[in-house]
Amino acid sequence: MLDEKFVLIALNVNKKITSIDSHFAKAEKGIFFIANKITASEWWDNKLQWDPGEYGGVETLYVPAEEIWLPDIVLYNK
Repeated sequence: MLDEKFVLIALNVNKKITSIDSHFAKAEKGIFFIANKITASEWWDNKLQWDPGEYGGVETLYVPAEEIWLPDIVLYNK
């Protein structure tokens, strides 16, 4: 599985995206602007599931974070 992390996995994709925006601007005796953006994304990777009965009853597997594929995130300004 670890050697296949660059294989197309966009099959039966379930995703949830949450976004929170906050803006503040003041224009008296100087100008300043505060903007906060919190974005959370989650997805379900079908290649990271298995039937424990087929693998000796193993229900939990710890994998180094750098071995898990993460989607590229692109930020752009409208």
